[in-house]
Amino acid sequence: MQKLSEEKLLARDAKRDLNAELLESINNLNAGKVVRVSIVARTGHIIESPVEKMLLAVA
Repeated sequence: MQKLSEEKLLARDAKRDLNAELLESINNLNAGKVVRVSIVARTGHIIESPVEKMLLAVA
């Protein structure tokens, strides 16, 4: 996957409906359609979070 330019990111994000995305995520959380993700931070702390949808970013 190729990293998007700043211009392409702005164009993509301008088309997003964040209200609809948040509502869909809330409905999925309430319906139990989530997974649990555990991440070990650089400090050694373990962070756990429910995840409904994940967008992958390429660094």
